[in-house]
This record gives sequence, C-alpha cells and structure tokens, in this order.
Amino acid sequence: MKASKENKVLLFGDNLYNYENYRPNYPEALFASIVGSLSGTTKTCIDVGAGTGIASSVYANTFDHVIAVEPDVLMADSILNNPNLKNNVSVIKGDFGEVKNEWNTIDLINCSSSFHWLEEDSFLKKAKDLLRKEGLICVNNVNIHPVFNGRLNDYIQEEFNAIWKNFMNEKLNDLINKDLVVEKLKSVAGFTSPETKSFNNLKKISGADLIGFISSLSYFNTFLKSLESEGRKSYLSDFLERVEKFSDDGLHLVNFEVHLFLIKKL
Repeated sequence: MKASKENKVLLFGDNLYNYENYRPNYPEALFASIVGSLSGTTKTCIDVGAGTGIASSVYANTFDHVIAVEPDVLMADSILNNPNLKNNVSVIKGDFGEVKNEWNTIDLINCSSSFHWLEEDSFLKKAKDLLRKEGLICVNNVNIHPVFNGRLNDYIQEEFNAIWKNFMNEKLNDLINKDLVVEKLKSVAGFTSPETKSFNNLKKISGADLIGFISSLSYFNTFLKSLESEGRKSYLSDFLERVEKFSDDGLHLVNFEVHLFLIKKL
C-alpha cells in the first residue's frame, strides 16, 4: 500500500466516525453485476471518491490493482489505516486529475456515491482517455435518504422536506432525479448508452444506528452544524425519541437501495 503526496483537503473527514461506523456495505449483487459486465481483463480499477474504502476493499478481491482516489486527507488515511486492507490497494490523496496512469489501460472506473461531487465533463473526458476499449465507468448512487419501513419513512421525508433539504448542496439533485445522471453520462461521445439497474440493500438496525447513518449525510451534518451545541443535542435527543416510537422491538427495517449506471467505452 502506498499514498501519494499529502494535501490538506478536508471535505467529510470531520464526520469520519459516522462514516466508519454507520455507513453500510454495498450489496454483493451490485459488485457481481459490475464485474460481470466487464469483458477482458480485470487488472486495474480506479475507485474515485473512495471515502473510507468500502468499495475499494471489495474490488481488491477481483482486480490486480485498485487505486483509491480520495481528496479528503482524513478519509484517505482511514483507508490506509485499515488493518484488513490488501496490499494491491494504493491510495491517492487528491482528486481524479492527479491520476497519472497510462491511457487506454484501465478496466474499470468506479464512483460509489461520489459522481455528483465531480466536475462531470472533465471527469468523463479523462476517464475516456484512461479506459481501455470496452472498459467501464460505473456510477452507483444511493437515494437522497434510505427507504424506511411504513410510517417512519413518512416522518423522515417530512423532516427532509421541512428542514434538511434547506441545507442540501445542489449537486445532490442527482440522488433525487436519476435522469440527471443518465443525461450527464450521455454528454461525452465514445461510450455506450447508460445501462441502469437497482439493488435492494435491506438491513435491520437500531434507532441509534439509524441516526448515526443519517448523521453521516452531508446535508444533515450541515444542518446540525447550524445549531448551537445545546440545540444540536436537543434535536438529536428528540429525533431518537420519535424514531423509537416507530418500532416495537427497537429495530427498523431500512433499505439502503443502490442505483447502478454503467457505460462502456466503444
């Protein structure tokens, strides 16, 4: 394992604890579908916006070399500090523009919940240069928030519409309107039309874990930061109390649904 030069970018690393402890793994069927769509070699994968390395660690089981690209220095460090990380994963502490691999050699470029943060046009043009013929760009997005069971989903949607949405970066519109992703992937010539699939990712989690996950979402975290310390504690306490009322056994069925968009270089 190795890392490129240090930088001081800090985007989500100040919320690292929630990412490491409450973000679920992606469903196995998602990765099986992606890898199954590849024809030819599985030598090199670039994982763009790798976060804490959830996808990178899975791809390391299939590819000879995985390059995890993460601009947030604390997020990148969390990948490097993972004791279970395989030696075929290297980390670039920077953005996609810093990838220097030879053109026409990369098999897969993956964006797990990160495509919307990129400058899509420049990313797609460089990705096209890097990919070998029939290499893939894979975008896998979650919803703006997970799908919750029954009346809890209505409550979460009401909170989102009334409060949290006001703190949402406009780039997250891709998580609400999937057609936006399709149109962006169509914007650069030389690729197949986007193929789309969706995968359920059902988990049963406690109310505290549910709120831990919600707290890892950028817009919710931004909302919390807008409150004074006591207001933040009060909101979270009230939030947990309300969430618990929607369960008889303390557990909640949550679907961390994933939407897959694939394009192949012609």
